[in-house]
Amino acid sequence: MFARLDSPLPRLPPLPDGPARRLRYRFGKTLDGQFYGLSYFHVDGPIEAALLGVLPEALRSRFLCSYMVANHHDIPPHIDNGIQLSLNYYVVTADATTSFYRFKQPHALVDRLDNNDPGSASGLYRRKDLDLVGSFVANAHELWALDVSQPHDVVSRAGQGTREAYCMQSRTVSFAELLGWAQGEGGAEHAG
Repeated sequence: MFARLDSPLPRLPPLPDGPARRLRYRFGKTLDGQFYGLSYFHVDGPIEAALLGVLPEALRSRFLCSYMVANHHDIPPHIDNGIQLSLNYYVVTADATTSFYRFKQPHALVDRLDNNDPGSASGLYRRKDLDLVGSFVANAHELWALDVSQPHDVVSRAGQGTREAYCMQSRTVSFAELLGWAQGEGGAEHAG
């Protein structure tokens, strides 16, 4: 469900605020006029080329690069909206733990966000309806492969809210496909 990958990437800085941050999409809720959740911003140019450069050439066109900002310390269990695999290069970690789960009972969906694809399993779940499979704490400048088609959450132990990462997301490449490639290349350090 997750694996840390060897990364030939240089130490990438956070995506600057301002005009460089062009919103692509976001998932979450607005409460009292404040948005809480995950925002994804466009990434292009040299940073996009560097990110995609870690993938085999045959897979590059199957990934979309974005910059993710999680602005809350507790992102509840969820399945990503139509995404099978996310490669996250962490920039700001907020001492957060990412945990993966299996369903105790199928279809325990609690809430669907406004922009979730109709008919998909994406949405929010209750922790009490899930069994913990494994978890990890990422450090800055680490690259992790995540099977985001499985329920997962992110909780900051320090109660900090902001977590940022460059993401390469695919709707068509599975975790198993990427992990098979990475292990063949000697690039997977830890798998859960």
